[in-house]
Amino acid sequence: VIETHARQHRFPRVLNTEKSTDRTPKWKDSEQHREFCDAFLDLVRARTEPEYKDRRAYLHRLSHEEPTYIDTVWLDIWKRRIVRCWTNDVVHFGLQATSRGYHASLKKWLGSSRSDILTMLNLMRHWWNQSIHQHKAIISDSQIKMQNRLRPKLFAGVVRKIHVHALKCCLSQLQTISRCLCSGVYSKTTGLPCFHKLLEIEEANGTLTPQDFHAHWWITYQDATRAPAPIILEPETIASRRQERRRSKKARKQRAGVNGTRRDPNHFELSQTTNVVLPTMAAALQTASTPKHRLPQMRFNAIN
Repeated sequence: VIETHARQHRFPRVLNTEKSTDRTPKWKDSEQHREFCDAFLDLVRARTEPEYKDRRAYLHRLSHEEPTYIDTVWLDIWKRRIVRCWTNDVVHFGLQATSRGYHASLKKWLGSSRSDILTMLNLMRHWWNQSIHQHKAIISDSQIKMQNRLRPKLFAGVVRKIHVHALKCCLSQLQTISRCLCSGVYSKTTGLPCFHKLLEIEEANGTLTPQDFHAHWWITYQDATRAPAPIILEPETIASRRQERRRSKKARKQRAGVNGTRRDPNHFELSQTTNVVLPTMAAALQTASTPKHRLPQMRFNAIN
């Protein structure tokens, strides 16, 4: 069910003849629904901005109400956090999911929604403390234990310095056979060496260094070499994104803006629409030498 402007629109569903009976009919998603979902997933996986625009236009050709809802609620505000052509330029360490998974685990821990606020806070505090203790236990295990898979010479310089999870990701990268050219997206987004760099070091009989990893993967975060963070002079807020969305939506309705087809007005058209009477030099000199009680009558005559 997709809600658009307080009105619900349902995708058409078809009867499942294999699982349905006379008393209990079973329904399944239609081909149109599956095609729309596949088109939306392709839109999110777009790697370039022109490809994103083409797939967005194709989504609007499939339907009207559903893409309008997606544009209004998600893409116009959160496209830089969702679509791959923008997320590939940000270090996200492979975490591209929303916070709903975190909320689901918290709700599962709470168990019920019928308790009072004090009980809820006590349960949440216990859950947070348990998560912190688990994280500290994983860090201590990474500093002490060394798995047999991490004993090759390739990992000799990073064991007990880089987190075990990052080293396991490197092992999984070595097990995959990548025939495409290195685009640098994997290292840019995860802060880990890609398959091509790992294969090059392994063939040269070399070892990885801690500098090959992002500071996020260091066990002792304070010892990592970090580049200074860029200074954000005008931070982006949700209010500014919503304001930009309203401007773009208004321009799209009026066929104006950057991608609009409407002709830009000329200078004389702008002056006619504003109805502003620009004073001349003679009128300005006359106004300066005129008594104050005669100025309103002169301005009325000038306007008429």
